[in-house]
Amino acid sequence: MGRLDVLFTEATPVLLFLVAVSVAAASTADTAHIPMEPAYLVSLAAASGFLSCAILEAAKRLFRLRGWYQRGQVKEWLSSRMSGESYPIQRHKGKAAVVELLLASGIIRDEALERPREDGLPGVLKRTSRDIQDEMLLFDLPIEQLTAQVSEAVEAAMRAPERYPVLYEAMVGARHLLKSPGAATSIEPRHRHGWSRQPAVEDDEQVEAALRARQNVDLLQISVGRRWRRYISGSALALSGTCGSIFSVATSANLGATVLVSTFAGGFLSWVIRDVSAGLERWRRLGG
Repeated sequence: MGRLDVLFTEATPVLLFLVAVSVAAASTADTAHIPMEPAYLVSLAAASGFLSCAILEAAKRLFRLRGWYQRGQVKEWLSSRMSGESYPIQRHKGKAAVVELLLASGIIRDEALERPREDGLPGVLKRTSRDIQDEMLLFDLPIEQLTAQVSEAVEAAMRAPERYPVLYEAMVGARHLLKSPGAATSIEPRHRHGWSRQPAVEDDEQVEAALRARQNVDLLQISVGRRWRRYISGSALALSGTCGSIFSVATSANLGATVLVSTFAGGFLSWVIRDVSAGLERWRRLGG
């Protein structure tokens, strides 16, 4: 799941190639088509844009696509922070860091853990269906709310690095940065205005650790949020083009022009609809 965005990005040129082929094929086809009137093209773009946006929203809500995607992306990002390790060990530690993130968030209970294992990393022995549901609810949050939860888990790791060693390693770095593991350093975000740092003990190394944790939480938000938007944008283009091809078959319209208009005009309209919907949802959460 963590590589789906890469695969989709690599598939985008293939989509554009198929569009070009369909245009060329339609331009040489010796069959009757309905006229490409401006009103038809506008209706086509609107229909494909609204339909693709509706399909994406339905799939996101019913199947928790954002939750699955962001879970995979968070695991991949945490794995990439494990410097000096081979890729299989990085992935293994990334999975362990996710387990510790869920533990620090209160979603996984201590009795559900296998600790320690032969490699010293935490593993989940058993989880109830409620635990799995809570996990997906966490990762299905908008990226701003998800990273706020991550920052709280990182604070717990900074207060007790011996309890969350893998998460601490991923978000802060080497454990020697904190001379006093029990001294709490807050990276709590201010309400809608950046970050605040409130070190309980004035120590340069603790301040450095808090700054590094804050920077890594910001990087996580930027990385996962950007990739999710790119994934959704590419999916909107692909769905709009698919809708256009279906409309072309149903109406005996010119295949190339229909797919071209529905892919780009309909896909762009789908982006606009989604951005407006996301803005209204954000405004509603803030108390509008």
